Amino acid sequence: MRNGVALVLRLDVEVRDGRSLTLVAEEERAFEIRYLPMSEHFQLVDLASGEVSTYPRMRHVMAELGNLRLALDASPMAPGQYELRTRMRLDRASLPAPMQLPSFLSRAWRHDSDWTQWPFRINA
Repeated sequence: MRNGVALVLRLDVEVRDGRSLTLVAEEERAFEIRYLPMSEHFQLVDLASGEVSTYPRMRHVMAELGNLRLALDASPMAPGQYELRTRMRLDRASLPAPMQLPSFLSRAWRHDSDWTQWPFRINA
């Protein structure tokens, strides 16, 4: 990053039926992290909305990613038990071409999170 390579992170969101685990809805959000060498700050860009936030340290960017707000339209879902699942992963295909092959082969580039799950219920 300090050499001008931006990282794209993808947030995968799934809603599954609580009983059968059938996929009910899914969404993907993408974020780009850039380093600004002149100001020594980091930028977080929501690639869907274009919203840009600037932070003095990478830990602040990571904290912001850990506090994302998700909004799902529950109107088409019937009452019942569901499970919300999320994970964050590095989009290796968005890296410059010379970095892509090493990123797929090296363990040092494997930073995908595990799925995190939250059960919830929709009442009638």
